[in-house]
Amino acid sequence: MKSPRPDRPIKRGPPPKFKSSRFTNALLGWELLRVSRRTAALAVGRFAFGACLLGVLWLIWSAGFANETVIEGDNTAIAKKLQKFAETFSLTFFIVQLTLALLLTPIFVAGAVFEERDTRSGEVLLTTDLSRREIFYGKFLARVVQVMMVVAAGMPILALTLLWGGVAIEFILIGYLATFLCIFSSGAIAASVAGGSETLREAVLKTYAYILVFDVLIFPASPFFVIPMASGAQPMGIACGLVFLPVQLIVTFVSLAHGLRWLRLAMLRQRRRVTAELAERMARRKPPVAEENPLLWKERYVVGGATETTTSTVGMASVGVVLAVMMLVFVAAGIFPAGWIGAYVVPVAMLAAGASIGLGASGGVARERQRNTLIDLFMLPGGRRDILVAKLLGAVWTGRWLLLATIGLLVAAPFGGTPVVALPLLFVAAAVYLTFGATLGIWLSVRSRSALTAHASWMGFVAMSLIGTYLLADAMALNVKRDNGAPIKEFPEWSRAANPVMAWQELAMSPDDAADGSYGNRKWRILPIVPDSPPRLQYPLCGVAVYCVASALLWWLALRRFEREGRED
Repeated sequence: MKSPRPDRPIKRGPPPKFKSSRFTNALLGWELLRVSRRTAALAVGRFAFGACLLGVLWLIWSAGFANETVIEGDNTAIAKKLQKFAETFSLTFFIVQLTLALLLTPIFVAGAVFEERDTRSGEVLLTTDLSRREIFYGKFLARVVQVMMVVAAGMPILALTLLWGGVAIEFILIGYLATFLCIFSSGAIAASVAGGSETLREAVLKTYAYILVFDVLIFPASPFFVIPMASGAQPMGIACGLVFLPVQLIVTFVSLAHGLRWLRLAMLRQRRRVTAELAERMARRKPPVAEENPLLWKERYVVGGATETTTSTVGMASVGVVLAVMMLVFVAAGIFPAGWIGAYVVPVAMLAAGASIGLGASGGVARERQRNTLIDLFMLPGGRRDILVAKLLGAVWTGRWLLLATIGLLVAAPFGGTPVVALPLLFVAAAVYLTFGATLGIWLSVRSRSALTAHASWMGFVAMSLIGTYLLADAMALNVKRDNGAPIKEFPEWSRAANPVMAWQELAMSPDDAADGSYGNRKWRILPIVPDSPPRLQYPLCGVAVYCVASALLWWLALRRFEREGRED
């Protein structure tokens, strides 16, 4: 038997084709595995979400049956009463769940892009055999699934309504369909916007602006309109879905196509193409570094840069024009009550400014830690307190346009009927509440390992505290009658101390609603000096004092924790 010649070349077949995974996307499988390994953060998020919804169930039950030890009546009447409770809870359940999902989804999805950019792993990811589509959908779908896993924690809470007869299956299907579609659309918007944003904070705020337009202002396509309509009458909800479904699908597909097109530049530190305009802006000299505070100079001119300033200016001008036109229409229709600027418009602007400043502060130290540049800051002359002060002032600087809009609305509040004597209290309360949001962000930034975790924690805490305190106050509210017999809801006094929005209504010293319940015939007093009736300011002022003490405590805790950064064994 002849042996093969050793110099004869061995024929080899074509190399086996690479199979990404059983999901046909290797990155998606890895991202799902990596996200699921973060058991602590995911478990805490799901527990907090489920506890919040369970608290809503208890609050609605307390509001409806707290004063009844025995429910009397025949079986049909009792069944109808319990059925009404189940429907009320289900509606509140879906509204709260949808609100939290819309607030948290942009942070998770946009954070996935900035995580790759800050750690420079996105540049390495682009050099692999993975296609652009696999990278984009791997990152996007993994974060969407992560949010859906948190939302799924509320399903056992909704199943408790079976104890009281349950609700229509059509309403449950419409509620979850609307929630999941909004998660996909808001996540797609965040993935698209993240490619053209300088910072995670800017991407999240831009996404919130788009969500406000597509999910709130376009009212027939708003999930906050579709879900209540489906609760009252399922055919009406299905009819509203004929507008809601196409709008959400169009927004999702357009956003995904735009994000996929600009994925390569989104993953790089230098993302933008160097056009003539950009080259001129990059060549423009920046102010000299201030010798007394170089850290603040860095926060003003390096973090974010001129692009975010221009975007904020254009955005504020656009929002201001739209709000001005809407206000003129409403004023002409005579549907606004007296003091509407100070009591209703200013809190909205203050919440926007607080979100901008709070998200900027929560990403300050965490972003430096994620980029491995925190050790460089420690080598600069000065103490660590100077670093935190610079991060805090830098967050205020990036949110200065919304802050200036809030101040301008406060100055204009007396022209809408707010007493002049209320302005000092409103300025002090606004400063305290915004300071609390900033110090909370600084503390979370010091405690968190990444900017994504800090942003999600800040937004989740603020949203759940505002919603939770309001629902608790609504459950404990009493229905009283006016002199003309019209019913009015009287909230407990402690709600003015715990909830900043409810405290603001009292600090604004707005006059009571008209006795006949209509606002069109009300005569406003321009620049009133004092309110018509003595306001009850004890609890709102106590709440301001509590938030002031909490701000000082959070700053002390953040400074104490930051002093131990890198020095622990």
